Amino acid sequence: MIENGQQAGKVKQDAILVFEESGRAAHYFCTEAEATERLDREVASGSGGSMFVYSDMSAQMIYSVAPNVRERVEEAKRKLNYELAIRDALTRHGVPVDRELRINIKRAIDDLRAGVLRPVL
Repeated sequence: MIENGQQAGKVKQDAILVFEESGRAAHYFCTEAEATERLDREVASGSGGSMFVYSDMSAQMIYSVAPNVRERVEEAKRKLNYELAIRDALTRHGVPVDRELRINIKRAIDDLRAGVLRPVL
C-alpha cells in the first residue's frame, strides 16, 4: 500500500540536514525527528547546522527536482563552512573556547568583510 507517495512501513525522509562532518559541511536526508536530534547535538558540541523540512514530499525528491531547494542547501553549506573556518582559525590562534567571545569576534570579522568599518586614515 502506498500513502502520500511512500511505501507502507517505510519512514518518509522529510528533512534535509546540513551539518559538520569531518570538518566540512555536508547534507543528509532524514526524518524531521532525526534532523532535530542531530542539530541539537551539533549545537551543544559547539558546531552548527541548518534543517529544511518538507511535509508534502520526500526531501530527496524535492532536492532532486527543485533548483531553489538545492541552492538553499548549498548556501547553508557555504555558510557553515565559513563558520567552521573561523572556528578552526580561532582555535589555532589560541582564542579561548568561550561562546560569547567567539560570537563577538565572528561579528567583527563579518563587519570587516562587509566593509562596514571605515578605513583608518
